[in-house]
Amino acid sequence: MTVLKLAANGHTPFSDVIVHPDLVGEERGQAYLRLTSLGDHELGQFFKLHRNGALLQFLIDGPEAGNTFGARRIGLKPSLKTPVIEIDQPWETFFNTRPRALKKSLRHKMNRFRKQPGFSITLEQIGAPDQPVVEELIDVSAKSWKASIGNDLKSHHGSRVFLLNLIELLGKECVVSAWIARDGDRAIAFELHLRYDGVVYPIRADYDESYKAFSPGSLLEYSALKYLFDSGAAKQYYTCADDYWYLSNWTSDYEEYCNVECFGGSLRLRCLYFLEYRLIPLVKKFIRKQGKTAKAV
Repeated sequence: MTVLKLAANGHTPFSDVIVHPDLVGEERGQAYLRLTSLGDHELGQFFKLHRNGALLQFLIDGPEAGNTFGARRIGLKPSLKTPVIEIDQPWETFFNTRPRALKKSLRHKMNRFRKQPGFSITLEQIGAPDQPVVEELIDVSAKSWKASIGNDLKSHHGSRVFLLNLIELLGKECVVSAWIARDGDRAIAFELHLRYDGVVYPIRADYDESYKAFSPGSLLEYSALKYLFDSGAAKQYYTCADDYWYLSNWTSDYEEYCNVECFGGSLRLRCLYFLEYRLIPLVKKFIRKQGKTAKAV
């Protein structure tokens, strides 16, 4: 069999198949059909599709004349539940509605940070990969906890190339920027932003592990959010993260996504679909039921 995957990975907050907005009705359906059609021996994997998106609805329902995927051999699995912050009110109004513990903690951290001689937080535009600030970000990442697992920007080739290519392609559009905390001239933490269509995506954040006591990451997030509310520079802050507990302090709004698998019509793929989405769920349900029964006894 052949596996066809949508171009998404662990760094992708969400993905989709893009169809021109002028295409509507049957034309739109035909475009989706051409971009997602599979052969009998092909398994299609569509990662991180929006729960209410047009592509997901198309994959489930298929075109009106003949479903591409036969008798709906389509499996859905939950994916990210991403917190988002709507920027639609004054900062003070928004911040005052946050949990008391969060406000107290942030104010304490910010006061402590400001009292340190030479400490500063700035917003810097990034237009080209050869800017000195880009090397600073890579150096900060190399001093972060991610270096211990080889996922920092200096040692992880793929992540570094992605960052440089992103800046090369989009930096000239003035949509890439970084919030940077410094101790004098030394960068100690950053949060990298991509802004598109009124939405800010924090696509990378690292801090120097030796400055962990100052919580520079949370202070950069606080500073960035305050700026976005005060300036009106965006309508939404999209966290690009899973439903982490600390983000629930900032918002109760979420975007939900799922992974979709579409199985071709060959006997092997029919059996695989039956195993994955019919038999295994029954076995898991039986095991959970037996476990509950054993605990009750």
